Amino acid sequence: MLDIIFRILSLGLVIFVLAKSMRGITVSGYSTAVLVALTYALANETLGTLLSLLTMPLIIVTIGTFKLIINTLLLLITDQLIDGFQIKDLRTTFLMAILITVSHTILDWTF
Repeated sequence: MLDIIFRILSLGLVIFVLAKSMRGITVSGYSTAVLVALTYALANETLGTLLSLLTMPLIIVTIGTFKLIINTLLLLITDQLIDGFQIKDLRTTFLMAILITVSHTILDWTF
């Protein structure tokens, strides 16, 4: 349980830092970033898993890069659900999805 809380808080920190350092992304505060992280994690565990299963052949053919498209879609959904969090365009969303995936992977390896 503590592991899940730590992952959500660290993902919130990653989202907060990315929002402050990238153009086109606004987040009203760290608490909103944690809410975004929680919503994104829940969407990824439910809808992301379902989409990954449905598009498994495409993920295999593209050697996993189609998973970035799924993560971008989940980030767009999160953007629409949370007030105080806004992403300007699709390109920024795709870049943020890549950076979140890389950062989250590094955090998983580290902790």
